[in-house]
Amino acid sequence: METYRYETVRETIDRLLLYYPFLEAETIGSSVMGKELHVLRMGGGEKEVFYSAGWHANEWITTPLLLRFLEEYAKAAAEGETLCGIDARTLYRGTILYLLPLVNPDGMELATGALSAGRYYDRAREIAAAYPGIPFPTGWKANIEGTDLNLQFPADWELAREIKYGQGFSSGAIAQEQPACRPKPAS
Repeated sequence: METYRYETVRETIDRLLLYYPFLEAETIGSSVMGKELHVLRMGGGEKEVFYSAGWHANEWITTPLLLRFLEEYAKAAAEGETLCGIDARTLYRGTILYLLPLVNPDGMELATGALSAGRYYDRAREIAAAYPGIPFPTGWKANIEGTDLNLQFPADWELAREIKYGQGFSSGAIAQEQPACRPKPAS
């Protein structure tokens, strides 16, 4: 199996923009290591929905899943089909969908093995040494600087932070995933 990389995400976005010209993309910032953060936009209407993925390094699988969802939605809208039982063109006309498919590209490349040397890798390894119970780099959850991105919101996350800190975790903690609308099997 090929290592999942930031370039894979960029190539997928470029391919989607080529196949579905009604998709729009913009760069909204960059990671610690200078990788661009891309947001994709699809649809029109008053309702706005935002999906993001790839927050935790070891949850990188959420990135290709979200891109797969976008591809299925774009294909359904282009061909007049349904998506999860909903007419895709009606959804397209009534809803603007924003997707940020990879929030943490540096951490993702660390966890997948695409980043395996250099100063960022060495610093992450130093941080991880404080948590010997978490496999490095595959168990890495944080960004490349060891910051748990989910603990950075003013959404009563203080309690989650207290619980994690009480367990001895201040960065790089292990994450859990929740299933959503499942993509169709690859053909």
